[in-house]
This record gives sequence, structure tokens and C-alpha cells, in this order.
Amino acid sequence: MAFQLKNKKQFVYIVTGLFVVFLFMICNDYRQMQQNRKIIAGYNLQLSGIITATKEYTYGHDYGMVLIDINKSNYSAFDEKAKGKDYFFIIKNNQCVLVFPGINRVQKGDSIVVHKETFDVYRNNEKTFDNNPLVILSGVYHNSPYDLFKQ
Repeated sequence: MAFQLKNKKQFVYIVTGLFVVFLFMICNDYRQMQQNRKIIAGYNLQLSGIITATKEYTYGHDYGMVLIDINKSNYSAFDEKAKGKDYFFIIKNNQCVLVFPGINRVQKGDSIVVHKETFDVYRNNEKTFDNNPLVILSGVYHNSPYDLFKQ
């Protein structure tokens, strides 16, 4: 037997409750996004290089990882993933794995420049990404970044 509303008052309560839950979810996502922006800015990553490999996350909705051969960076080594933390970059052996939004729009051979909180990507001397924000994704979405270093 299907659920039936007895009156308009029940309907209003249910719709109001759903709206409050929806509003809470949006506010929570916004708060998390702002917190991640502060975390990313705190690392002050400055980097330039060439993208040599890409890997799409299994459940990442156009997010993935890029492997970058570093030309210039303010870090020589960095790996928060090894400590079990969420991360947005790993640097070792003059290469960087970077969490990347829009993974399907980047190609091997593209140049990338990271400026603290944002990045630019160039293909054939034309910008294909301009001032895009860096992102941290929950570990739930991460495939192993270490596979890229082996390529």
C-alpha cells in the first residue's frame, strides 16, 4: 500500500524538512570547499612542467591524476598520501602527481604551471585551462597515485 498524505500540513512539513536537509548539504559542501582552499593555499605549491601521463579516477566524475615531469618547483619531495592523509599532490624523483579536475581535457605533452591555488595548462602555446582551482578529493575517490610514477 502506498504512503498517502492526510492533509496539506503534512506535505508542507515534509517539503520543509527536505529543503532544510538540502540546504544543510549545500552549506556543508561550501564549508568543506573553503576549508580545502585554505589547505591548498597553505602549501604554496609553485611548479611548472610537462604532463607525461594521465589517469582517470574510477569514480571521480572527470577527476583524475596527471604525472608531471618537473622543470621548476619549490618542493623537492612531498608525500602526504604516505601518512594516510588526503592529498592533492605528491612529489618525488623530480616528478609530481597532481589531482586534476577535467582529466578528459588534458593530454600528454601539455605544459602546466601551478601558482599556489590555481593552475594553467598550455597546448601548442595556447591556454587550455586558465586560472583553474586546485582540488583535494576525499581518499574514497583515489586510485593509487604510485602507479603513475612507474610509467
